[in-house]
Amino acid sequence: MLDVPPKLSARVRVFDTGQGRKTNTVDAHSVAVAGLRSRNLRTVTPDDVTVVVRLMADRRDELGRARTDIISRIHHLLLELIPGGAKKLLTRGQASYLLRTAPPPKNIVAQTRHDLARELIEELTLIDAKIRGADSSCASSSPSTAAPCPIGPSGAARLIGDIGNIHRFRTAAHSASWNGTAPLEASSGDQRRHRLSRAGNRRINRVSPWPSSS
Repeated sequence: MLDVPPKLSARVRVFDTGQGRKTNTVDAHSVAVAGLRSRNLRTVTPDDVTVVVRLMADRRDELGRARTDIISRIHHLLLELIPGGAKKLLTRGQASYLLRTAPPPKNIVAQTRHDLARELIEELTLIDAKIRGADSSCASSSPSTAAPCPIGPSGAARLIGDIGNIHRFRTAAHSASWNGTAPLEASSGDQRRHRLSRAGNRRINRVSPWPSSS
């Protein structure tokens, strides 16, 4: 089984049909043609370890987004309950303290906001516990490395899970192009300069600085 890049099969589809519309039949034919005519395609091999690591990293990302949403909702409620409001980046302890020291509710609206904020803080406590568990799962499911890793367990899991087999990249330049760290030419006249690429795997790009080809 070969790993046929989507861009490669898309080119075959456009040249074959004259347009980029996709159907299951046309797409399967384009992938097959690209696989037969292209050289140096990577052979796909099952790797349960990296699949597990990627699933753990995806779960950790979901929990992080859920935590951000809860913090935002707590902040919005505290703005209505506390004179002067509250800062945006709140921990569970800070939010709980602010709610306890807030002025007593004077009407049913304030009481409802107070109750909702307390409920969200309880959800935040649960989310934080799940995040710690997810970090532990990422660390335990990721293959150990000899060199110290400068990023956290969730970041390491994202790298391992999304990259899979590093040997699928023939050169460092291919790796840099895939993760979006290869600089793009942006020269004008006698000025020669490069700019950052916004393409590539953005999840990998956000994890940590990645050495690009020189």
